[in-house]
Amino acid sequence: WDDAQAEVDLHVITPDGEHAFWASPLLQRGGGFDVDSVDGGGPEIFSTATPVPGNYLLYVNYWGNFTAAGYNFAADAHERPLITTRVTIIQDENTPDERQETLTVPLRRIGDLVFIRALRIMGGK
Repeated sequence: WDDAQAEVDLHVITPDGEHAFWASPLLQRGGGFDVDSVDGGGPEIFSTATPVPGNYLLYVNYWGNFTAAGYNFAADAHERPLITTRVTIIQDENTPDERQETLTVPLRRIGDLVFIRALRIMGGK
């Protein structure tokens, strides 16, 4: 994201209902977050080598701002009227079938939870 004071979190909901995010970073069936960046503009990286087939739901959450006084969660107490996050989705990484898609997502208020997209994973991939 483009604001070093903003704390933005990625959320992933799997086809079998698991919810990976900062407070629950690992999936029971394997995979999860490699890092939860809390200082500066990211990154946050979710990966799984053995994805469950079906629809994955991807969200970003403008969780708060971090200043010299600590975390600030007041929805209207932020310095910038708009921050943007860049989400890159990579499927079949390091294979001949690798696909990448980058989306820019605007966030306007602390507390915003924005749906990015559903990502369909087929069986065997």
